[in-house]
Amino acid sequence: MNVSTSKVKRAKRLALEKLEGSFLNDYNKLEAYGQELRTSNPRSDVFINISKEALLQGKRKFLRMYICFKALKDGWKSGLRSLIGLDVVDKETGRTWEWFLELLKCSLNLKDGHGVTFISNMPKEQLPCPYIELIRKVPCLTYDQKCSLIAPMTEQEIGDALRGMTKDKTPIIDGYPMEFFVKHWEIVKEDVAGDVMEFINTGKLHKEVSSTTITLVPKVTTPNKINDYRLIACCLTIYKLITKVLTNRIKLVIGTLVNPA
Repeated sequence: MNVSTSKVKRAKRLALEKLEGSFLNDYNKLEAYGQELRTSNPRSDVFINISKEALLQGKRKFLRMYICFKALKDGWKSGLRSLIGLDVVDKETGRTWEWFLELLKCSLNLKDGHGVTFISNMPKEQLPCPYIELIRKVPCLTYDQKCSLIAPMTEQEIGDALRGMTKDKTPIIDGYPMEFFVKHWEIVKEDVAGDVMEFINTGKLHKEVSSTTITLVPKVTTPNKINDYRLIACCLTIYKLITKVLTNRIKLVIGTLVNPA
C-alpha cells in the first residue's frame, strides 16, 4: 500500500475527531454556557474574552474565560483568610496576570490588596509581577526551589543533619546526647528517621519529644534580678534534629527571599 504522509496525518486527525469529538462545537457553546452560569448562580462573575486580532479579521476566536462563583467569594470572605492560591492562568505573562487580577480584585473587593498574599505554583523561573496596585514586586521562589522544599525527606538527609549538629553544651533530659545518636546511627537510624519523617509528613509531634526543661543558672554570686540569670533550655536530641533538618532546607532558599542587608 502506497500512502503519502499527508494522507496518514489527515486520516489520524479525522479518526481522533471521530473518537474524541471536535472542540469547535464546544467553543461555540461557551457563551451560552456562561449565560447559564449567570442565571443559575446569581451574583457570580463570568467573563469571556474574544481575541481582538481575530475580530479585526472578521473571525470570533476564544481567548480566555474567567469564572468566580458567589459561593466561593462568600466562603473566602467568611473564612477571613488573607491567602489566595492561584493555579488557573494559562500563560503567566504580564498581560494575562493583569487581566486576571483586576477581575479577581473586583470579585473579592480587595481594594488596594493590602494584607493579601498571592501564591502561584506555575512559574518555572522568577517572573516580575505586573505593575498594578494589587500586586507588589516581591522576591519569588523558582519552581526548582519550591520542589526542594517539599521533596520527600530521606534517611540520608536526616543523618547528614545529625552529623552537622554541634556538640551538646547543655544536659539532655533523657540522658541521650547528640554524640550517642551519631556513634550508634546504624542501630538507631530507622527509629530516629521514622520519628522525624512522621513529624514532617503529619505535623504532629509526640508530647515526650517536645518536652523542654528550662533552667536558670545564676551569673553572679548573689543574683537579685532576672538579668542576673542565664536561661538554659534542655531539649531532646530528636527535637533539635527536627529543627536542624528544617533549617537546612530553608537555608537553600532564604537568600532569595530575604535581603542579606
